[in-house]
Amino acid sequence: MSKFSKSVLLENDEQIIEGIKDGNSLAIDAIYKRYYPSISHMILQNNGSEDEAKDIFQEAV
Repeated sequence: MSKFSKSVLLENDEQIIEGIKDGNSLAIDAIYKRYYPSISHMILQNNGSEDEAKDIFQEAV
């Protein structure tokens, strides 16, 4: 059994990595919540669009 419950909030990068290894879908949610705002901001600051930011982030994940 995984050491992470599907309902546990993943709080740090190590937990996220372990969650991904264990197939915990919350790990992907945690990546999105933690990193999407800064990635989106960087893309928008470099003349990208919100749609481009979403596409780039989706491809990376």
